[in-house]
Amino acid sequence: MAKLRVGIIGAGGGIANRRAQYFTENPNSEVVLCASRSREKAAALAEQLGCDSVETWQGLAQSPEVDAVCIATPNALHYEQAKVVLEAGKHAEVEYPLCQTLERAAELKKLADSKGVVLHHGLNVRSEPLYLTTLDNVNKLGSIACARITYFGGGKWYVKPKVVGNMFLALHLHFVDYFRGWFGEVKSVVATRHESGEGDTYMHSGTVMLQHERCPAALIEFGMGYVDKPKYTMQILGSDGLLAKDDKVTLARGGEVEEIHQGKNVALKVDTDNFVARVVEGATPLRTWEDGLRTMQVSLDCTRSVETGKKIVY
Repeated sequence: MAKLRVGIIGAGGGIANRRAQYFTENPNSEVVLCASRSREKAAALAEQLGCDSVETWQGLAQSPEVDAVCIATPNALHYEQAKVVLEAGKHAEVEYPLCQTLERAAELKKLADSKGVVLHHGLNVRSEPLYLTTLDNVNKLGSIACARITYFGGGKWYVKPKVVGNMFLALHLHFVDYFRGWFGEVKSVVATRHESGEGDTYMHSGTVMLQHERCPAALIEFGMGYVDKPKYTMQILGSDGLLAKDDKVTLARGGEVEEIHQGKNVALKVDTDNFVARVVEGATPLRTWEDGLRTMQVSLDCTRSVETGKKIVY
């Protein structure tokens, strides 16, 4: 059986390069074409992989050499690029968030179905080691009282409003998905947003408070444009103990503190392999379409909460 021929849009970026590596390692796929806003970056990745590069993503999407396209570009570009790829009859793997509205997500899904191709939302965070480690240990905490995740990082495209898209989709969706997996469905959400500066001094942050079926108060504080090296912390407090992450993950209960080992982060590889298997073998997606959209909906409702000044209750 011939290998799935993959094109990479956004070549040169960290995620694109890792996806390209995993497509190359998969025995059922190969990277045959690369494209990027930087012609030099596309050419460099193509040389590394032993394939060709093109000047525009549109040219890659239309190329007869390509069966499937990996879209690893900034968030606000996903919808337009995915639509062109699907209209060309190509399978599409799109990094999360898939697009900026639920209506556009439904449009892309309908288009993919009409063309008989796979539209893969690369929402892979539930294969991450911290998510899995926490999932394995959260029940040891007894009744959950509260949870908190904080993450403040530097810049790059995350502080460019024209390409970052909806702030809560860009920054908070990752951890909204964590909390939904750990604590069950969201019952309510309320959010605040802050922006300051412009150009190289632009900073933005948001605070999200979620109420879940199994957690009455789950707080996410996330911002970009603040420090060069991101700092990431987590605490989950229960009636029987505390699970925390700083430089390491620890479980404190019964007067003792245990360090919890995290495995290697293979989430992107697992997701890449699942996309290939979906196309080549008709495999089941790791995440249902509806579940991924639910996380998008909650993240988008953070903006609605900010704009109305009200808690969103489900």
